[in-house]
Amino acid sequence: MRRVLAVFIAAMLLLCGGCKNGGTAAPSPQAPSAPYVIALPAPLTWQLREDAAYYPQGSDPTNADYVFTCAYPVFSGDFAETANEAIARAIEEYRIAVIEERLPYADRAAQAQAPYTHVTATVAQQDGYTNVCFADESGFGEEAPAHAARTVVLDAKGMETDLYVLSGLYTPEALIAQQIYNQIDAADPQRARYHGDLTIEDIQLTLDLYNGFTVVADGFELILPCGAVEDEAYGISRFTISWASLYPDFVGERMAAADYRALLPTLHTLARACGAENHSFDGVPDALVATLFMGLLYQDRAENGMIIVPQAEYEALAKRYFTDLPAELAGGDGMVLQDGAYRIPVTAIAEYGLRVDDCVPDGEDLRLRCVLLYGLPGSANWGELEPVSVKLQKAADGYLFTGFLFS
Repeated sequence: MRRVLAVFIAAMLLLCGGCKNGGTAAPSPQAPSAPYVIALPAPLTWQLREDAAYYPQGSDPTNADYVFTCAYPVFSGDFAETANEAIARAIEEYRIAVIEERLPYADRAAQAQAPYTHVTATVAQQDGYTNVCFADESGFGEEAPAHAARTVVLDAKGMETDLYVLSGLYTPEALIAQQIYNQIDAADPQRARYHGDLTIEDIQLTLDLYNGFTVVADGFELILPCGAVEDEAYGISRFTISWASLYPDFVGERMAAADYRALLPTLHTLARACGAENHSFDGVPDALVATLFMGLLYQDRAENGMIIVPQAEYEALAKRYFTDLPAELAGGDGMVLQDGAYRIPVTAIAEYGLRVDDCVPDGEDLRLRCVLLYGLPGSANWGELEPVSVKLQKAADGYLFTGFLFS
């Protein structure tokens, strides 16, 4: 069977067709303790270090034309190498800015103190993400220093991520700008603090969804430059956006916000499993969909091109997502059962996602009306494929998938 060869980084999708503030709904039944849980990576640990550089090269604090100091975290433990590479890229961008944009305007002879850029760093962790927040101050002579901020957000494996991938929104700028505009309007109806002619489009142009946000409890914080939406005297602007404010309209009405958020990662995984082979199912998934889906869940266990999972663990975890499994699992994607364990070959699967437009009752169950998408959010290569429906059955610990149907 033909395989799609493109491999992309897996991303959590929370795609929506509209936005609203999350409403309230009846709490979900308490989930029973799971017999098998896929372990998450240990959190990154770090120590802060500070370096100083004097320009031109070979100068020292007494005769330098420009001084650049930078505090930054040095990570240790699993995935530390990847995390430190991301931090090194950020520091290199600061260094280039100093050399190319600031050093040419430095005039030490006319000043008692050398022009400078001082960068400090703070680190905070939230929901498996590590926020590295850099704040820099740059000064020339007697003038008031300029202040700016940038961030590096690392996932649990130390990889730098952005708000496109983290949120799953392919074009989130307009939605986020609207939420910021609403907060400005509600907090200051007279716009005395903010620019009086500020528009949603103005806000949208100031957003940096790569290095201008952090992950916070139940959402993320946008960091806007000084003077972007309000007078520079107020400094750097910060706005907190909740995940629920970007969810589709049905969340809070037909489905609790907590249930929707919990559903999103595996909804994305199902889209990849079904989209890769253009497979659908109604009721129990066929062997190919089931094994592709489970292989994606266990992909972190891959060694030498193979994933090995005890049979009882594999089948117990699968039944947390499907009402049942096909009678014969082996062979769906080259998987075999050997010595009480499933041996799953590592398969290259392209990135697929869903834009969830609506949710309608389907008897006692629910049906999500979606559009299947290909590519990663924030990438240049993505687009719509076709409408699909995902059938859900309420369970004690969330929802079970009972169908993935191409329209």
